[in-house]
Amino acid sequence: RATYLQLLASHADHHPEIVALAREASTDEDPMVRGSAIQALTGIPGQEDVIRAGFDDPTRLVRLDAAWGQSAEAAAHASLAKEFLDYLNLTLDQPGGRLRKGQYLANTGRLTEAVTEIKIATQWDRYSAGIHETHAMVLQAAGRMPEAANAFYRAAQLQPASGEAMFRAGLAFAEAGKMQEATTALSAAVKRQPDHHRAWYNLGLIKNKNGDVAGALESLGKAEEAGPNVSDYPYAAATIHWQSGDRAAARAAAQRTLAINPGYTPARQMLQ
Repeated sequence: RATYLQLLASHADHHPEIVALAREASTDEDPMVRGSAIQALTGIPGQEDVIRAGFDDPTRLVRLDAAWGQSAEAAAHASLAKEFLDYLNLTLDQPGGRLRKGQYLANTGRLTEAVTEIKIATQWDRYSAGIHETHAMVLQAAGRMPEAANAFYRAAQLQPASGEAMFRAGLAFAEAGKMQEATTALSAAVKRQPDHHRAWYNLGLIKNKNGDVAGALESLGKAEEAGPNVSDYPYAAATIHWQSGDRAAARAAAQRTLAINPGYTPARQMLQ
């Protein structure tokens, strides 16, 4: 039953019956079942009460699962926080152990310490995309955007088939103000995944910012083709046409925007 709950866990956000099953199992007489129930409910909105109840469970296994599920609150319970950190410290000789401790530290707001732990994990396991991606997210949370962007890019390099990973790297470079690197990453994202309309869109915005109007409009056209139901794309094209003085093209793009979303006020204002 514990194993079944763990197998069902990844589907819990879309299936209320799994959530109901896990809530019921959280009071099971067997601690393995209770622990698996908490794992299945972790990250599901509105289930914090069940996870919190596990803080006082008589079995250490369940308390540890609950501490992981509600790390920020568990940190306020001195005895539980110590117990959980002692558990995490048992595996600090492995990159996965360093990663887990770093994630716990990040979840409890100790971002500087978290970055240090996860950086060690990336040095010990240089080829795990997941570790580099987690490192990037913690760096991002700590406001260290140039480093975060480089970490996202490294994670994307380790996932050569993933356009989404390279897209995240491109956004991070843009947020860090590194536009040339952002252009390179977003270009790689659409090459990997030609139907990634959001990547085409962001690539178009950056090209326009860099003064490449023709390239920007071409990229936005690709975004429209791949995402025909997203009104942001034709409106961005309308704005660029308007700024370039091509009122006819701006009008046509604004009309395409309103055909998708009649309530898109900026496009209606542009037409007026």
